Amino acid sequence: MSRKICPAIAITLLLLASPARAAITDTFTDSAAFLLQVPVLAVNQITIGPSGSGPIIDLTGLAASVTGGPVTVTAFGGGLFGNSTILSTEIQSDVLILTFAQPLQSVGLSGLITDQDFDAIDGRLLVELVGSGSSLLDVDAIDPNFLGLRSNVEFSVVRISVDRFDENVTATAFASLSARILPGVAPRNEIPAPGFTALLVPAIVLAWRRRRADSAK
Repeated sequence: MSRKICPAIAITLLLLASPARAAITDTFTDSAAFLLQVPVLAVNQITIGPSGSGPIIDLTGLAASVTGGPVTVTAFGGGLFGNSTILSTEIQSDVLILTFAQPLQSVGLSGLITDQDFDAIDGRLLVELVGSGSSLLDVDAIDPNFLGLRSNVEFSVVRISVDRFDENVTATAFASLSARILPGVAPRNEIPAPGFTALLVPAIVLAWRRRRADSAK
C-alpha cells in the first residue's frame, strides 16, 4: 500500500505548490484608493502633459512611438498622435501598447475615447495586462476615467483598445490616455517563497524514506 500512497502524496504536494493561475486580483476606479494599496513614488508617476513630478510624455503631433521614464508607448498598425495633454492612436480603432522596462504587478491609468478632434466621447475601453487578464473601463465625454489593476503575476505589456463607442456622435473612435500612468513595480523575489519550500519538504522526506526501505530489503 505504501508504494501507492507515497507517490500520491508527493504529487498532491507538488500540485499544491504550483503557482496560481494568472489573474487580475484587484480593480480600482479611484486613483487615491489605488495609491493607498499600491504605493507609487511621485518620481515614478508618468504624466501625460507639459509638466509633472515624474517622467513626462508631452507629444504634439505625430510620432512613431514615445517614451516617458520606464514606459514606451506605441500603436498596433500605426503611429501615435498627441495634443500635449492627450495621447492617442493615429488610426481609428488601433490598439495603444504600453511596454514597461521593468516587470509590474499593478498599473493605474486614466483612459478615454476621443474623436478626430480629441473631443471625448462615451464608450468603453478594453484594458489588457498581457499574460494576466483584461478588464473593461467605461468612459464618458466629461473626464478621463481611472482604472487601476493588480495582478497575481508579473507583466510588462498593457494593451488598450476601443471596445465600443457612441456611434451617434462620431464614426471615428481612438483609444486615448490622459493625466497619469501609475506603474506598480513588481517586488524582487530571488528567494523561493516559504510556503513553496514547506510543501516540498514532506515530499522529499517521503521519497528518501521509501528509498531506504527498498534498499534494506
